Parts: sequence; structure tokens; C-alpha cells
Amino acid sequence: QGETDADSLRARIAAGGLCTFRLPPQSLACWVDAAHSAGADVLIANVMENTPFVTADHRLLAERAGEVVRGLAILARAIGAAEVFLAVDRRRTDAYRAVVAPARACGIHLISLAHKYPIGADAMLIKVLTRREVPPGGDGLSVGVAVTDAATCCATYRWVVCGQRPGGRVVTVSGPRVRRPGNLFVPFGADAEEVLTSAGMEAEGVNVYGPAMTGRQLAPGAVVSWETSALLALPAPPGGAPTQCIRCGWCGDNCPARLNVAALNDDFELGRVDRARRREVQACLGCGICSYVCPARLPLARRVALLNQAIAADGAAEATHAC
Repeated sequence: QGETDADSLRARIAAGGLCTFRLPPQSLACWVDAAHSAGADVLIANVMENTPFVTADHRLLAERAGEVVRGLAILARAIGAAEVFLAVDRRRTDAYRAVVAPARACGIHLISLAHKYPIGADAMLIKVLTRREVPPGGDGLSVGVAVTDAATCCATYRWVVCGQRPGGRVVTVSGPRVRRPGNLFVPFGADAEEVLTSAGMEAEGVNVYGPAMTGRQLAPGAVVSWETSALLALPAPPGGAPTQCIRCGWCGDNCPARLNVAALNDDFELGRVDRARRREVQACLGCGICSYVCPARLPLARRVALLNQAIAADGAAEATHAC
């Protein structure tokens, strides 16, 4: 097959008007074009999904293995990736027997990794599989690696081969306050709270839009969209307002990026954005572990994210001024 075939695939993908099923959501055609333009020679399907409760991609791969694998091969051809990986949780490999034959036929490397959060973060997975290190503030394309997921692969196959545009997606509906947890196909635009209610949501607590560690509190009127991997009904967090940092060091000890989170918290409170940049705050994976382990109940992950937003805003302002 020649280069014109890759061009035709990109045109076909663009005609579908599809989006990626990951955060942040973007046009699938734009994502493919960006990966192709960046010369990405490696494509990884990240099906690690090692956050609590979430198993939407796992079910897709277990039940529609052929579609996911062939969709991954289509994306690899469109991008021009020479090496393709499908990374899964080692605990679940027995459910993926149907993956082996189509993966071999498509020349895709099957990789199973130990369950250790947050190895499913793109930067960590890229380092483990390729030994390439994503620079702070960068993404996989900066080191020639594109990362996708099972839902995007499945949707790509169904559009390119079958001509079917997705009208919804598989969503994990779960949590301690849900009587009937499961993975449900939910139409785009469905009211998120109604989906939780239909699954038997009980009592009062916190409803989360997305994964438990990195999702956000469900807002009134929120609907299911391309990036909605999970809707979770969790118990209310322990009461009490945040207190002052006690310098226990747990946040830094548990940070997979080895950031000095306590110092970054100081930078946030004192408005020292430049100093946070010098501490490489942009290397943050956004895993949320620092907030989870903090005995002072400080919203550390949110504060680090706000520092990164400030840095990004400064960069955008500088670019505008340069123009």
C-alpha cells in the first residue's frame, strides 16, 4: 500500500466528524493530522485504566477486541506509525484472548503491565514502553509518540469500515452509592445525574464526572459527551476545612513525578508562578495522589493545576504580544 492510502484514510477520518474519547476532547482528524505532522513513529493504545472503579475501555476491549485492534491499525496507518503497542492491565489478560490473533495479524505489540497507579498516565506509559521522556509541559508528540484509547479505536473502525458514526459511548456507572453498577452504552447528551439515578444511586454524597482520582464534581445539568469515561457516586469526604501544611512530606514522597509539592503549594499561596515554573511544575501528571494523602486536606492537585494554567496563560500572552 502506498502513501496515497494513508492520505485517503486521513480524508475518510476527517469526513466522519469524530472526536477523541479522551481529555481534553478534540477533533479526531486534527489529532491524526498533528501526529502525522509531528512524525510520530510510535502509537500506543492505552487501556491500562488503573483508576478506581473505571472499566469502560476494559469492557470494550473484552467484548469488541477485533474492532478495537483494527481501529488501532487504521490510526497507525493514517499517522504513519511504524511501531504500535496495545498496553493493558496484567490482571485482566484472561479477558483479552480474542485480542491476540488480530493483533498478530496487524503487527501490534501486546504489552501487559502491573497494576500500579498512575502507570496509566501517558507520560509514564511512554517512558516505560519507549524509554522516551516527555519534557515538562510537553506531550507525547514532542517525543514522537501518539497515545489513544480503546473507545477512539473502536469508533474509528466503525466509521472507516462500517460507515457508522457514534451516537454515544460506553460509560462506567459505579461507586459505593450505586446499587446496580456496570458499563452502560449511554447516548451523547444524556443527563448525567439521570444516568446515575437509573443505576440505583443511593443516599447523599459526591457525584463525580470522570475517574475518581482526577474527575470533577458533577455539575447540575452535566451531560454525557465524548470524554465521559465514568459517572461515579462516592461517599461524602471527611468533614472539616483544610488546615495549614504540617510539612509531613507525604505529598512529595508519593509524587510519581518527584515534585516538591509542599514548595509548590507555597508558590501557589504566595503567587510565585515563575518560581513554580523553575521547580518544573509542568511535569505534574495530574494524578491527584498529593491531595489524596494530605493529612491537612489541602487541595494540592487543584493548586498545582492552577499554577500550570497560569503558566500556560503567560505563554499565550507572550505569543500574542510577539505577533
